[in-house]
Amino acid sequence: MTTARQGFIVNKLLEKGGVVNKVAANYVKAGFSVKVNPSIKNVDLIATRGGERYCIKVLWEKKTYGEKQLTGFIESCTKIGYNPVIILYGSGPRLDPGFLDKHKDIKVRRIRFKG
Repeated sequence: MTTARQGFIVNKLLEKGGVVNKVAANYVKAGFSVKVNPSIKNVDLIATRGGERYCIKVLWEKKTYGEKQLTGFIESCTKIGYNPVIILYGSGPRLDPGFLDKHKDIKVRRIRFKG
């Protein structure tokens, strides 16, 4: 159940369009405070709720991502002390299995938006 304020924020994010805003809307629905496109390099979203603090990278292009593409994101997260989360939007993006074996502390979620 979302509050009226959360509903307003979700609607504003969805009006702006784009994959990152859709993911941000899902986090707002879950009760997080979200900052879209923060000034932190390689980070798409910052989501906080209580003691939980997450840096989020949203991947939506249909290709395989690995260490080369995500090193900057991981370094940015550890520098500010937030937990890294990688969002795979839709069925296209994939992560290299070697990357997942090396970085077991990173949360990986797949999201498909349903209006």
